Amino acid sequence: MKNLIRKVLKEETLVNSLLDQIQNDGWRETAELVGGPKNLLKILGNSKENVIELLMSYFDKLTLEKRGGKLILMDKGYPLIETSSWGLSSRAYNSYIESRFDDNIIDLYREYRRDFIRVLVSLFPELNTDEIDVYEDSGLYRKLDSFQL
Repeated sequence: MKNLIRKVLKEETLVNSLLDQIQNDGWRETAELVGGPKNLLKILGNSKENVIELLMSYFDKLTLEKRGGKLILMDKGYPLIETSSWGLSSRAYNSYIESRFDDNIIDLYREYRRDFIRVLVSLFPELNTDEIDVYEDSGLYRKLDSFQL
């Protein structure tokens, strides 16, 4: 029983230490210390909130630009989400979002894509519409998904 208590306390100390590290240095840097994002999530728990925060750490220059009647969420010059001129729905460009992630994390994004896009939209209330259409890229040729916000 003593050994079990020691193990639990040691794991709790490790988790608290990693949380402090994330607070100070960010998710990506902390993930590198433990062998990658998937290892970090195994230690901290693979909750939706942890995954979304980890994914968000890959975006550091999100800006909202107005072009004509459209609002466009940009990151480092790439359009991520765009409202339609009529305000009925928004379009997310999957390949531009995926280009921010490395191979170690792309599967997590694909698994939590809808939740991640919802969080991006929630950061910029001006983008809020009823529906999001996810396209492969800004060419709008291949629609991957459509969902309600």
